[in-house]
Amino acid sequence: MQAWSRGYVTDIPYTTGFYRELAPGHLHFAALANGTLPMAYGRRIRYCELGCGYGFTTLALAAANPSSEFWGFDFNPSHIATAQAMAEAAGLANVRFSDLSFEQAVAGGSGDIPKFDVITAHGIYSWVAPPVREAVHQFLDRFLDVGGLALITYNALPGWGPMAPMQWLINQHAARHPGRSDQQVAHALAFADGLREAGAVYLTGNPSLATRIATARSLDAAYQAHEYLNQSWAPRFAADVMADLAEARLTFVASATLVENIDGFSVPPGMLPQIRAAQDPAWRETLRDFASAKNFRRDIYARGVQAASSHEVSTALADMRLLAMVPEARFTTKFASTIGEVNGNPEVYGALYRRLVARPASLRELLSEIQIPQAAALEAVVMLVHSGQVHPMTPLNENTKPAKAFNQMLLKRMLAGRTIEYFANPAIGSAEQMSLVDQLYLAALQDDPKVQIPSAAKFGWSVLQRIGQRLKKHGVVISDETESLAELTRSMQEFVAARLPRLKANGVI
Repeated sequence: MQAWSRGYVTDIPYTTGFYRELAPGHLHFAALANGTLPMAYGRRIRYCELGCGYGFTTLALAAANPSSEFWGFDFNPSHIATAQAMAEAAGLANVRFSDLSFEQAVAGGSGDIPKFDVITAHGIYSWVAPPVREAVHQFLDRFLDVGGLALITYNALPGWGPMAPMQWLINQHAARHPGRSDQQVAHALAFADGLREAGAVYLTGNPSLATRIATARSLDAAYQAHEYLNQSWAPRFAADVMADLAEARLTFVASATLVENIDGFSVPPGMLPQIRAAQDPAWRETLRDFASAKNFRRDIYARGVQAASSHEVSTALADMRLLAMVPEARFTTKFASTIGEVNGNPEVYGALYRRLVARPASLRELLSEIQIPQAAALEAVVMLVHSGQVHPMTPLNENTKPAKAFNQMLLKRMLAGRTIEYFANPAIGSAEQMSLVDQLYLAALQDDPKVQIPSAAKFGWSVLQRIGQRLKKHGVVISDETESLAELTRSMQEFVAARLPRLKANGVI
């Protein structure tokens, strides 16, 4: 580990991905649905991501929200160099990156840091040393504007409790066996297997551990290293995080994991009286975490809660336009929750979704056309947004050129063997998943606007061969050309029928 890293893993690159909960539109929707009217809702904003890694989430949001300004901070120069190169390749003029550490930023390392309407810190808070965490508090206190929103994500207790000794064991084994971080994790997990086979009661007598270890093994090696080998790894109770952020004058607003704001879907029924009786928000959130053994939190905070009536909040929600994101054939009323699978009312959810599949609409329009109680309709919309089947639309993003240029850059990266499976979508001010096969079809279409699917499949197969990648079907790698062409053809047909028209209408391509 390098001296400047302060115990944080830097010897291997972090993973590149997009996290939709960081999108400003998602944060505003979550706040509104939980009764808070953000001051920045519906206008151009300044946005900052702390610990942005390679900056992909910040870049995608900048491309999808060209009228707003985006900043990304990460103390790893390699991350920032990659982020700046992608911004330049896509021609994004509304994004800026810095390799200042959080301590340097709050100490005045750059005098031109502005106030921000939204600050997000994903995947850093419970992994960094206490002085770095304190710098995060100071950054929020200094740079989050009045009425702004902050998102803090972290490993949570009590859910991480059973796994904490295992993380310590992995960390200590790695410290005694020097090497590259990803290899250290693999060796430590193998060592734990040996302990279990030898009869170690902690490993044999803890039923949840086997599932957790299996999950750890299924994750990207770089992710495993960053999860388990940071020296300051420390899951937190929600109440303790709220107390820390109160010092930065921040107030808890809601969870960005939308289902967690609906107790009927996220805690056992027997816990509802205790949770509803809790007047203190910190105590109420802690009880919710014990009720579901929550191990990860995505908390939204506000710098000053705007005084707004319930009518003003409901009006803002009712005027927000909504977009169906998946075809009706994939519509479901079954949702994942911290307490298992939960079910929505098929009649209510189905009526709303079928109307949205026809064309986007506001909640107000939906209520005028479909006879559904407002409370039931709002619950349905929240859960449909939670599941990714519906997305709030962003009214400001009429300029689709930056998103198209950004997505064009991603296609070029895919053709060079560096696939990132998300494209910027200006209609929603966020990004949506775009699989490797989807991108292969779009590349074929770009090469020949009149391309037919059989030819696009052959083009896709030639690219896969050139970049050394293969498709998977039901988790199994496909190596055979005939089977690969059949899978490419099937997937491309589905993409063209179910998604391509909407992507064109949304300004994605």
